[in-house]
Amino acid sequence: RRYRRTVQVIDELGLGLAQVSFVLSGGLIFMFAGSLTTLFSVGNDAVAADLRAGPMLKGALLSVVFIGKMIGNLASGFASDIVGRRLPLLLSFAVVTLACLVSALVYEPTNVLLWRFVVGVGFGLAVPPWAALAGEMCPSTSRIEVAAAAMALFCIGAVYTLLPFLRFEDASHKDLAWREITLIFAMQGFLCLGIAYTFLPESIRYLDRRGSRDKVMDVLRRIQRLNGCLHVDIERWSSSEAELDQGFTPICNRTLLPTTLTMCLTVFFLNFSYYGQVYALPQVLPGMDLGMSMFKNMLIASAVELVGYAAAIYVGRKVSRKSGMLIYLLGVGLTTAVFWFFESLVPRASSPGVDTHAGGYRLAVVMVNLAVSAGRFCQSVGWTVCYVYCAEVYPTSCRACGCAVAAGFGRLGGILAPMSFEAILTMTGVPGSFFLSIICMAALNAVLVLALPVETKDRQLGEIAEEEAELLKHR
Repeated sequence: RRYRRTVQVIDELGLGLAQVSFVLSGGLIFMFAGSLTTLFSVGNDAVAADLRAGPMLKGALLSVVFIGKMIGNLASGFASDIVGRRLPLLLSFAVVTLACLVSALVYEPTNVLLWRFVVGVGFGLAVPPWAALAGEMCPSTSRIEVAAAAMALFCIGAVYTLLPFLRFEDASHKDLAWREITLIFAMQGFLCLGIAYTFLPESIRYLDRRGSRDKVMDVLRRIQRLNGCLHVDIERWSSSEAELDQGFTPICNRTLLPTTLTMCLTVFFLNFSYYGQVYALPQVLPGMDLGMSMFKNMLIASAVELVGYAAAIYVGRKVSRKSGMLIYLLGVGLTTAVFWFFESLVPRASSPGVDTHAGGYRLAVVMVNLAVSAGRFCQSVGWTVCYVYCAEVYPTSCRACGCAVAAGFGRLGGILAPMSFEAILTMTGVPGSFFLSIICMAALNAVLVLALPVETKDRQLGEIAEEEAELLKHR
């Protein structure tokens, strides 16, 4: 017990109110992101109409957000391994809130694009430090629960943002007062920043690596008190963390490079498929006679996605990380294939003479609605398992950098998805062609995941880091 590490102490303190407080402070950035991402998506037609934007500029209104996220991911990943996890998270709340407010007050298209880019940078600042912090502040067997809880906040943000739009039953939503709505929803950032500043601690493993034993003890006492584990000895432990920041060097070593490349491509597809559909569905669904408004359909899909995070916890407990990623990819591929097959059979809203109660049409409507919701359900598993694996597979000295590279490369998927949909639609005139590309990418991604060399489920981060260090020496 004299030579215990901090990770062993955290395992003994278990999962409890301390981890809940971490999620409800730092994890609020995901709720904020879910709210604004949904708002930008459903209000994109209104913004484009106000700015008199063409198809490519319309797609760029969302793409610039993801360009900003990519840059924010990369910058924050490197910084988080140097200055800690807490400061970049707090900075993220401030940047997003202020940039979102300004974006609603400017009128030139270039200025709107610029400030939406800054909003993206702000969101990007949060992902690497949060992924690292969530993995470092909870027991080895509970990382999937903490990650799923934070991701679920994204859905909660999407759900409460969609609720006011339910009164829009018609297909047209180009007359939304997007500026006023954006200002209202941006104000929540000030509340989130205050909560995070008050309750979010610094990472124990980061403080340990910096040799700040007194600060480590302060955080351990807080966890001990909140989790009701006063019987656990938090005094006797020894530091085992490297003091040097290793930056991007280890993740590009020949040992970790295959894992890094695979996770970059996996997170790329995760973003491309998710945000591609978030962008495409508000364009495609209003033209279909689905028996409900586009907003109701998206609200149901977001609620189902929330349930999907509970399923992600079950999957994370029962199967390996690699198997979890394969389950998600299979689910996304199948549900997208169902949507692609049946969407052309759904009666159009502009065809009043069609008997929508005919058996074939009713089946197509049911299958399209089911595919939209089931796809979001499967993507919940992907968001959870993929990001947990990224946070587990790298040592503390480069964990945030590893998460940043994967997340930053993944943002390319979010950048390309809206413009890819517009380009494919312009070239083919068939929205289904975009969904066919998602099916093909899911199959390719599954092959790459099968080749991942390291399994991390239920293993202590120090144990994984030691294995990585041994592999680095032998190479």
